[in-house]
Amino acid sequence: MNLGNVEAWFGSLGLPGLLAYGVATLELGGGIMLIIGLFTRYVSAIFTFILIGAMGQRNFLQGYSETTRWQDMRWTCLLC
Repeated sequence: MNLGNVEAWFGSLGLPGLLAYGVATLELGGGIMLIIGLFTRYVSAIFTFILIGAMGQRNFLQGYSETTRWQDMRWTCLLC
């Protein structure tokens, strides 16, 4: 999947397409910074906000049911 497809997918969710480039840049740059150990707390906080935003957007669009609640909790516990 290339970044153009991600931009189109963000647009289909009702988000600005340029947000895909910002998220990709933050994830790539932040991942590199985590690997080399620079600003790990700040990068982790940014990644946390990206994850919370993604979870909120998914639940807002698909509804919040028992199935999605447990999937989100499982992923949140796994990632934390």
